[in-house]
Amino acid sequence: MTLTHPAPAQEQRKRLGQFFTGEPLARLLAALASAEDAQTIIDPMAGTGDMLVAAESLRASRAELTAVEIDPMVATTCSERLTPLANQSPTVKVGDAFDPSTWVGLEDKVWDLVITNPPYVRYQLASRRANGSVAAPSAEDVRRGLTAILSDRSRLPLSERDLLEMLAEHHSGLADLAVPAWILCASLVREGGRIAMVVPDTWLSRDYAFPIQYLLHRLFEVESVIEDGEARWFTEALVRTTLVVARRMPDRGSGQLNNARSHIHIRLSTEPSMGSVVGELYPNINQPEVAFASDVASLAASPSTTTNERGLHARWVTPINAYSLDIRRGDLRWLRSFEPALVSAGLKAEECSPPLPEVVRDIVGSLNEVWSLESVGWHVGQGLRTGANRFFYSELVDESAGEALIRVDPAIGPNPIPVPLDAVATVVRKQSDLLGDMRPEESLGRLLLLDHYALPEDLDLPTRLVGIPVFCAMTEPLAMHVRRAATTKIGTGDNQKTIPELSAVRTNVRPADPKRPYRPPRFWYQLPPLSPRHTPKLFIPRVNHGHPIARWNPVGTIIDANFSTLWPGKEHSLPGDALLALFHSTWTMATLESTGTVLGGGALKVEATHLRKLAFPPLDSEQITCLARIGKQLQDSGSSQNGQARTSADDVLTRSLACSRYGLAHTQRLNQLARELLFHRSRLPRNGRNK
Repeated sequence: MTLTHPAPAQEQRKRLGQFFTGEPLARLLAALASAEDAQTIIDPMAGTGDMLVAAESLRASRAELTAVEIDPMVATTCSERLTPLANQSPTVKVGDAFDPSTWVGLEDKVWDLVITNPPYVRYQLASRRANGSVAAPSAEDVRRGLTAILSDRSRLPLSERDLLEMLAEHHSGLADLAVPAWILCASLVREGGRIAMVVPDTWLSRDYAFPIQYLLHRLFEVESVIEDGEARWFTEALVRTTLVVARRMPDRGSGQLNNARSHIHIRLSTEPSMGSVVGELYPNINQPEVAFASDVASLAASPSTTTNERGLHARWVTPINAYSLDIRRGDLRWLRSFEPALVSAGLKAEECSPPLPEVVRDIVGSLNEVWSLESVGWHVGQGLRTGANRFFYSELVDESAGEALIRVDPAIGPNPIPVPLDAVATVVRKQSDLLGDMRPEESLGRLLLLDHYALPEDLDLPTRLVGIPVFCAMTEPLAMHVRRAATTKIGTGDNQKTIPELSAVRTNVRPADPKRPYRPPRFWYQLPPLSPRHTPKLFIPRVNHGHPIARWNPVGTIIDANFSTLWPGKEHSLPGDALLALFHSTWTMATLESTGTVLGGGALKVEATHLRKLAFPPLDSEQITCLARIGKQLQDSGSSQNGQARTSADDVLTRSLACSRYGLAHTQRLNQLARELLFHRSRLPRNGRNK
């Protein structure tokens, strides 16, 4: 029977994260999770019931099924599908999985198998509650509700409940909905049972995923991770996903793992065939998912470093312990309660050597020492977020003495407008601002920088300071533009707001304080002071269709948040020229290709978190001098010398590796790895179509 899933409005689907799994992928996850052995199964974010239908299809006898779904229409479809499959009526609860009222009557229940595809809702969409035909909770609603649910979970031992509540309270606000979903699902599975989830692959790399990695170390044993190698599973979501299966273990009492069991990580690059994700691998078998799960179990029984077959690449991953994870200072607030030995040892983030990526370690082995950017005195962050680019950003049309003619957003007003030259600053907004060998300071992008300008009517308010006035009155063309912007609504549907009302713009305002008469007020159109991350020495595009390439920023041009940024600390041991050359090396290229996030369209996302985890071999003073010379040549000659710079930088790093018994052969293999990873992701479909 073919079922037609409900088709909610696109905006609602996006806000609720309704990217339904589909039976082929659900069958694969159910088979990997040994659903045939489970007597009680729950999907707390069930959608139309694909996971539970798939789990039942593998069983000889019927299991007790429970589903939770926030959308009443979708829940009705789920119930209609499950009812014919169960000996007893399935439990289908309509409600938000993060609302305590949804779990009334189930507080003391645990399940053999918790299997789900959490809604894919990015933190930007979850920052506020959405009201509509189906209300979607805000991130803070989710946090409060999850904490309350955990406090009622009577079957959880007190120590485990404390751990889960602490993670619920302190996980990052930048996390997508998969992170609280992990925590909720962990509380539902019985000891010895399994958790099986479809999650974005960012759970492996982002800083905000650290609590989940720690949770898995403490309470679970990961059995398998299956990666969507071709990004075919959810083309609409524009993010690559993984299947994760883990068995619930007794609380180890620590995230510090000793002699931990390795798990298998498989990258699938198969074309869905005969209604199966892995049908191409098993063309003559009725249940290819069961055959695949059996083969994964056989690999688990006799682990090897790598296994390569058509459409399948398998490697073994040894869990790193909590002492080696990228422990950020913010995490110590909750980690202090659970790892006192770690905190009492005084271990700081900069003292944690980042681990080499698994695929890089397979080539070069384990180095006795590695450097990180932080260890050589360089900071990593993100460029400028204005909160309202349509107002703050413009483009230079012409420039004369004392005045710039700029093209502004046509939705705000007519074009072009003249503004004082000191009311704008050069900014690199996007990669197209730098064509060819253009330097950052040659960008035509302009930022309205009005920190010493004010509207004439604002100067009339009781905001004057003691002493000399700090603001100049705007010229009339500029003032008219700012007034129009103040009444221009942006956004869609019910979410339209004027620019001063936007959450990221409201924070610009600082009223005059009679108790601090020498501190100037600030208005919505005045950005907070720029920091070094906004005017860095180097920057790298966050989204890359080719290999990530670092750019030099000699005069401190302002760089947008479309780029990850790097700048030296007060005490830094690696010159910027040397770092520029290092970023052009095969070593860095291969490392970023293997650690960056591959998006659904095949682009590689390189964010600050990936750069902080960049590890490279230690260098002596002569090698640093050589790299600095290469970096200086790059600055002088531009991109035409990228190839030569890479070769020269590779020669330097080869000498560094040779001191540790590694040499040219390893650099060649790293180069091959980088090419293969680029080729692999460049073949991914964009917008559901092949390139």
